[in-house]
Amino acid sequence: MQIEFGRWVFVPHLVLTLMVILLLPLLLSLSYWQWQRAHEKQSMLDAFAISQTQNPVALVITPLNQIKPYQAIVVTGTFAQTPTLLLDNQIHEGRAGFDILGFFKIEDSEKEVLINLGWVPRNTERQNLPVLPPLPSGKMTLKGYAYFPSDRSLVLGINLERMADHKILIQKIDFEQMNRLADEASLAHPASKLLPVVLLADPDLNYPLVRDWQPPTTISPATHYGYAVQWLLLACTLCILYLIFCCKRKPHA
Repeated sequence: MQIEFGRWVFVPHLVLTLMVILLLPLLLSLSYWQWQRAHEKQSMLDAFAISQTQNPVALVITPLNQIKPYQAIVVTGTFAQTPTLLLDNQIHEGRAGFDILGFFKIEDSEKEVLINLGWVPRNTERQNLPVLPPLPSGKMTLKGYAYFPSDRSLVLGINLERMADHKILIQKIDFEQMNRLADEASLAHPASKLLPVVLLADPDLNYPLVRDWQPPTTISPATHYGYAVQWLLLACTLCILYLIFCCKRKPHA
């Protein structure tokens, strides 16, 4: 098969055509994926910036599907004094450590929510867990930011390890496991339901841990946009090369 246009003839090459059919959708999908990642990162940064100026919304009143990542939220209730969760492999200013989380029973509700109280450095020996101050006691109102943990993170080995002094070491926040722990920690309702969100406690909270919250943007939106353009340019280059190799000038009569 060949197509004539002006002084040129397009003769598709079988191998090259198959390569284009396979590679072009891949390159375009990679470009679109990077564009979407850039948009997600920028949305997180925008939500975090806006949260610094807006009044927090009540967690129990506002539906979760209407709460954006890093939006300012507020909740009233009481901490369960045990267990305390230590989220492993958390980095702050280049140092390894743990994020400390506690179960929080929401007032006038059968719901509970995980509160991330902040970061603490790891001791030299991993099994030698840091000494933590007791969780705040009594009814209190907490302000902070909504964080929705990714369920795509991988764990090599055991995710949950029970340690001494009612401490539990975890590698990621698995809400199915956390719900079972919430039943154990529940203050009033044995069948309390854990909300699938974490409240990152406000830096001004009077609790001696590091709370320097920033959206997880190891790669900036601009970098993602750059990658998207690169994949798109590769797709365009592939099409141009395909046309160059498959188009021939008509021989002179």
